[in-house]
Amino acid sequence: MAEADAVQVVVEEFDPQAKAGTKVKSEVSASLSIGGVDHKVSQQKDKNKAQRAKLKKQLRDAFTKEEAEDMEQTEDEKKARPEKLGIAKKFMMETACTTGDGKPKKLVGTGPKDLGEYGVGVQLYFEFLSDMGWLWVFLFLFTIPMLYYTLGGTILNDFPETKNQNFFYKGMALFTPANLGTCGSGAMDCLSQHQRETRKVFPGSDTLVSDVTPALGILDLVQMIIALGFIIWFRLYKIPAAVRIQDEANVTASDFAIRVGGLPRKLKQNHENYEPLLKHHFEKVLLECGQDENDDPERPNVAEVALIREYDGCISTFLQQGNLLEEMYEASIGARLAKSDGKAEKQQKLEKKREKLKKQFYKLDETIKEQTDMKDSEREVCGAFVMFQTEQMKDLVLSAYKPFTNSWTSRLVQPKHLRFQDWRLRVSQTCEPEELYWENMDYSWLLHKCRKFCTLTVSFFIVVFCIFILTWLRSSSAAVNTSSMPFDLWIFEEAGQARSLDASGPAPCMELCQLDVFFDDRCEVVESPMNYMNLIFDTDFIWNASTDTSAHLLQDNNAECHPSDPFYQSPSCTQNQSARVAYVFKEPSPVLCIKVANRKGPSGQKPAPMRIYGCPSNTLVSNSSGFFDQQGERWDRETYCVRFDDAILEGYDSPQPVKLRSDCLFPITLEAAQRAKDLGESFMTSPRLSCFCVQQANKEPRIRFPGLVETPEAEMCRDWAWYQGTQMGIRAGGVIAVMVINNVLLLIFAYFDSLGRYQTATDLASSQVFNLFFATLVNTAIVYNLIGMNVYTSSNTFFGSLRFGQGPFDDLTPLWFVTIGNMLVVTIVCQIGCSVALPVLWIWTVDPLLRWMFTKDIHSQELLNEYHVFPEWTLSLRVAETLVVVFCVFMYSSGYPFLYLCGAIYCLLAYWGDKYTLLRGSRRPPGYTKSAIESAVIMMPVAILLHSVFALWLFGNQELMPSAWGGLKGFAESIINMAYSYSEIMGVVAQGGFDVRGSNYGSYLEARMVDCARTAAEPILWLFFAQLLYYALVILHSIFRPCLGNRVPEAMDWTLKALKITRDARAEKTTLAEAKAQEEKGLLSYRMDMNPNYEEATMALNFNPEDMGASPPSERQVVKASTGMSLHKLEEQFERNAAVKLHEAENYVASALDRFRVFGKSSGSSKTKEEVKTPTGETTPTSRQVV
Repeated sequence: MAEADAVQVVVEEFDPQAKAGTKVKSEVSASLSIGGVDHKVSQQKDKNKAQRAKLKKQLRDAFTKEEAEDMEQTEDEKKARPEKLGIAKKFMMETACTTGDGKPKKLVGTGPKDLGEYGVGVQLYFEFLSDMGWLWVFLFLFTIPMLYYTLGGTILNDFPETKNQNFFYKGMALFTPANLGTCGSGAMDCLSQHQRETRKVFPGSDTLVSDVTPALGILDLVQMIIALGFIIWFRLYKIPAAVRIQDEANVTASDFAIRVGGLPRKLKQNHENYEPLLKHHFEKVLLECGQDENDDPERPNVAEVALIREYDGCISTFLQQGNLLEEMYEASIGARLAKSDGKAEKQQKLEKKREKLKKQFYKLDETIKEQTDMKDSEREVCGAFVMFQTEQMKDLVLSAYKPFTNSWTSRLVQPKHLRFQDWRLRVSQTCEPEELYWENMDYSWLLHKCRKFCTLTVSFFIVVFCIFILTWLRSSSAAVNTSSMPFDLWIFEEAGQARSLDASGPAPCMELCQLDVFFDDRCEVVESPMNYMNLIFDTDFIWNASTDTSAHLLQDNNAECHPSDPFYQSPSCTQNQSARVAYVFKEPSPVLCIKVANRKGPSGQKPAPMRIYGCPSNTLVSNSSGFFDQQGERWDRETYCVRFDDAILEGYDSPQPVKLRSDCLFPITLEAAQRAKDLGESFMTSPRLSCFCVQQANKEPRIRFPGLVETPEAEMCRDWAWYQGTQMGIRAGGVIAVMVINNVLLLIFAYFDSLGRYQTATDLASSQVFNLFFATLVNTAIVYNLIGMNVYTSSNTFFGSLRFGQGPFDDLTPLWFVTIGNMLVVTIVCQIGCSVALPVLWIWTVDPLLRWMFTKDIHSQELLNEYHVFPEWTLSLRVAETLVVVFCVFMYSSGYPFLYLCGAIYCLLAYWGDKYTLLRGSRRPPGYTKSAIESAVIMMPVAILLHSVFALWLFGNQELMPSAWGGLKGFAESIINMAYSYSEIMGVVAQGGFDVRGSNYGSYLEARMVDCARTAAEPILWLFFAQLLYYALVILHSIFRPCLGNRVPEAMDWTLKALKITRDARAEKTTLAEAKAQEEKGLLSYRMDMNPNYEEATMALNFNPEDMGASPPSERQVVKASTGMSLHKLEEQFERNAAVKLHEAENYVASALDRFRVFGKSSGSSKTKEEVKTPTGETTPTSRQVV
């Protein structure tokens, strides 16, 4: 007998008025108990029945007695607290994941299949962890060639910007493409773009990096193909096979049940007989499908019809009332015990609490008065659950409705014999009854969608807000401004060796035919030197542009260098002086580009490297003895000038941009730093100030700690030291902030998902998987990319004011891997550790502490039992966090191969950590289905797509992984349609300063996208195109699904059944009646009164204080004036009208289609004879309406 029946029996036993037939408050339980369970009631159910009956009497006493002491003494008062705690702990173990005798299961030896008793979703989750771990170990083997070449490279020690970086970060970057190849000491073998692209893979090796990168690209493609194969195998074989094994081993309610939607809310006639009419309808459908009629009344073909009635949301109120009754009982017991202990103040406090709870009960009762006075047979119907006698019957009905239930257009052609009262039905497989949220079953479909949209919108803005906060907090450094600066004195000096730090020694002889300066970034705008030039001089001559306009001196834009042409010869060619020439402009101007023609050969000969300085002319006095400052002292260019990057010239036709260096290669003197500070330069973006402090800190590490050293250099770098210390704290705190924000977001999204009013736990789990995964993934794997990304946003814009898009890197570089990339990996590793450790720490510390805090003043055995239940093990949360790790590993594995090992370690730790949490500190799960893990597997191809995007950008980067052009170059250029040629962009823009790159960043991105057609990136590009094609087909299939019908799913189902991956229902012989006869089969009914999760609601539905002789308080007599129809009721009325109008529109469109579909026949319906095959192969004629 159902527990609701038990409660009703108790009311009759203890209340004579109830026996006399007094009208009960609601007839919900009476209607829900129609067709009650006819199998033998077990001893455990009898025990539960007696306990609920006793509790019912106690609740009645707590409610009806005016004073707590008037109650009869209860067993909760008689028992000592240690005894009650012992019972509560025993109850805790009974509700936990234990064996039949209440003992914890063994951790070792309990495999995924053993955990399948808690639902196939639990089994699939642990199998997914195990299989994913082995997959990552296998994929790591394919990265060994990459690790071999990267560990043998010397790039990180060759370039100054990475050589002096943190040892830990640089050590991590050794395993990445940032260390691929060698450039010699001081990167002297990689001075030009061409040299970097043709560098050797090892020191002393003849193999080029460009020779091995295509093979690495192919290996990366193989890894992704294997990963995609794993996804397909797990989705099409592993999940169906696990479901088949579970179905064969267990008989559940969903094996026999379907959910029916699209029903009329109110029948025009015989609405009170809705349930038998619907039952009769599906019996006729079974006959149409060839099922024999069953005359056995004990085992009807349609075994149960559970209607979803319109309670107007009052089930939630009933649940609250049930909880209030239990709290009132607890307050009553507490007051009596306080009186016996002589604690009058505590007794008075608890008495007030009891009265307050009673008022709340009556207040809730007023809100649902209209619903409680209504009979169930009068309520509207929102849907139904139909249970059949065999699983084969259920599949017959599902197959009959499947072609006509996927969309509105397919329902238009639904045959009339499948309709109920001429309403087109939506029939689908349903979940287990334990997964139903009855308080949401009658909730409006439209309001549910509105709630879902609102919660998703708010969630999205919360994630965006977190992105901006983390970006602002964790922006470790702004991009160093390497732009050219305006000076009116420019010095050009030929260097024997590029980027040499020592300028002393014999100066080379500099003979130039042409040295042209330009103020545009491509050396294209030709302007007469007379417009901006004032003087050109060295220690031997001075040329005045305003007085000597006929002289041919470098500035005529003529690159010819014939022996008869005039040329410039530096003084160092005849005497031991410097090989430099100075240009004095009429006003300070930034030189962005230069062109040089050398006299030592034809114009195409490669000139020697050239040092470039920019200085204010008012600091320099020149005479025949040399250069002096205003005080007559020898003029020091290192103090008064800014040294730009050396020009590595390839010829006059190959212009060289002028920019500052950001790697602190050139030494900065204290005087130069002081002068830069006086000029208002910032140590955050100025190369002179920041590089001075970096160089001094390398000499004296204590300078990094303000106040430890009292020197002029330390005083100069005091603000820099504070800034660096703050940034280190922010970077360390940023990782902690990500962990904290991720866990806070988990709580927020869990709350938002509860507001969505989902009808089943499966729908809720699917929503939680996506929402929790999205929020955690963004903060873990994407925010650091946004922090390091520089898209040259202006500080005057909204994004720029938040430092968004103002990071130090506009592309992948070795320094990106050392700084941003490594912090990204550290964040991923910390997230891995946090997601594994927090659940274990929770059951060790937080859960016992919370249980002690909430139960120290509890006396009711019922509440003690409730508080001693372990927390729920949420599969959706664990799947979401695992999916985040999967995405992080796959997204960046092409650049960080050791992430595969990190992922494998996570799978190992999560497997045992989650098993420990489940078996030692969690309540028994509610029988999770495959939906959560299936949703995760469906999303995994997106991780492969993101991997392809990152891999394309990495393997196409010629600075890191150079390679030759592939066969798709022409195709890529035709799609991108660049405004400038590739060589021009990479020769000028890519090598320019901050301002040049910023103003031409769009062109640079276009060139980088064309780089995806390189031989190293081309295999990944083909995979990327294949993925785009797949998702395009998925979108098209979803759009044209009504036209295509169910051919593809039916073919897939047939294939899986033929391969015996999924179970054929015809092989199942157990009937519903036989399953109900077996006590261990669990809940086999979809009626609410049979669901143990809704005992409080059932109890409140059958609890009527007035029937028990209780006089309501005066507050209950005050009925508020009607305020009109609420928004909820208006929406409900709108939805009812819309359903009717939609039904009428369906009939009208269907009749119109019928007239066009049947040629030569009159419109309307006609009788026709059809033959229906029975399972035995015979044919029987049936009469069917043709529409």
